[in-house]
Amino acid sequence: LGDVYKRQISTSKDDAMLLLSGLNKFINAPQEYELADFMDESELEELVGDCKEISGILTNCISQM
Repeated sequence: LGDVYKRQISTSKDDAMLLLSGLNKFINAPQEYELADFMDESELEELVGDCKEISGILTNCISQM
């Protein structure tokens, strides 16, 4: 994710799981979202990579809730 400032947020486990579900749907089928119409293939792949990283972090956080 590059140079990102660390932030702390609070959320319920249900909300975190909902966010994770949305991220994973995008990761598995990014071309189904309008965003794909505005990005070239390499930009979309980079975004999917970032989403995968966030998904992994979120999965870890959920397991600790």
